Amino acid sequence: MTYQAVTCRSSISVNEMARIQGCNFLSDLIHFTVAGKKAVIGNAVPLAMSYYLAKLIDKTIYQGMTHSGVRCKCGCGRVVQGKARYAHQNCRKKNSRKNCGDAAEVL
Repeated sequence: MTYQAVTCRSSISVNEMARIQGCNFLSDLIHFTVAGKKAVIGNAVPLAMSYYLAKLIDKTIYQGMTHSGVRCKCGCGRVVQGKARYAHQNCRKKNSRKNCGDAAEVL
């Protein structure tokens, strides 16, 4: 089996290019010409490759941090280091504003 790179100059049809790349947004390109659709699909990163790369980055870069289980109290989902309760000063400010709004509703 031979593989062909999908580029904007490929001679295959737009639907075949979209299928190979894993694009499910072909219906959003109704105002594009055929050459424009081929350019968009040819420049896109295949979905399977982007999923694999995201998993690889998550595994190699964030592996040590995600096992701690301590998350920011503001609800952003960031991992907190050491004894801190918030991941960043913006998280602390966001939570403070949220608590001030709750106190105003009680009064």
